[in-house]
Amino acid sequence: MDQPDFIASFMGDYYAESEEHLATARQQLLLLEAAMHDDELPTAIVDELFRSFHSLKGISAMVELREAEQLAHEMESCLARIRERRSVLTPPVFETLVSATNVLEQVIVARREGAAIPSIDQPLAQFNAVCGASSRQDQPPATSTVRTHAVPLPIRVTFTPTADLVARGVKIDTIRTRLSDIGHIERVAPQVTKDGGIAFEFLVTGIPEDTLRSWRDDGVTFEVIEEGAGLRPVDMPAPSHPRPTDTTPGPANYVRVDLGRLDDLMRFVGDLVVSRARLEDTLLGVESYVPAAIW
Repeated sequence: MDQPDFIASFMGDYYAESEEHLATARQQLLLLEAAMHDDELPTAIVDELFRSFHSLKGISAMVELREAEQLAHEMESCLARIRERRSVLTPPVFETLVSATNVLEQVIVARREGAAIPSIDQPLAQFNAVCGASSRQDQPPATSTVRTHAVPLPIRVTFTPTADLVARGVKIDTIRTRLSDIGHIERVAPQVTKDGGIAFEFLVTGIPEDTLRSWRDDGVTFEVIEEGAGLRPVDMPAPSHPRPTDTTPGPANYVRVDLGRLDDLMRFVGDLVVSRARLEDTLLGVESYVPAAIW
């Protein structure tokens, strides 16, 4: 196996995807600068920036470029605070996002060219100074209510994981964190789709519909449901052979399971479904490097 060529091919995908996310981030930063002084927070722009840096964090972790992973994480965290109204989008915060984006690009370019990785200490210190201190607690409450207030009715949110979404860093944990950071998750249940895949349904409250619409490209759909309605029952396959009738009473087939463990199980199942699809794609990519006798 020509291992350097294989690794170079994989890293090429990383650099190409990084350039796409950085280009998106730069475009959204220009839009953010134009809308920064508006009375209403540009939620869609902030969400798009958040997704770009979240994806950069995920793919940088995959290639063990820790400086890029850490810096993207700080940018993601700052944007999360702004989106949740725990920090204010001030000119210093905006300038820090711009300068950190430039440093992030320099880190990735240095890795690609085999040069020394530039220090990220300065942008990290800037984030700690401007984003951590920009609390909205001292700010007057916003008076605008245009399409950003939380809907009063519960919402059924469905997330369908795919290999492409996982490659972008969007997994069940990602959606769960987004929902819990903004609103409240009442219940969650897995669903078996018609094609044999898996989806996850969340019953949530307190999340603006505009925010959910901005996540459609991340495998998220939603519907407002009548108050009191819950999640659909979990689809379970019928047994292939019916049990014989037994009139003898027996123990109930129920066990108590901690909700936290059940939650972890659903996450693991979703990750396994997506990992299987990614593994199949990877095997196709390495097949030409492996002698036929191994297969």
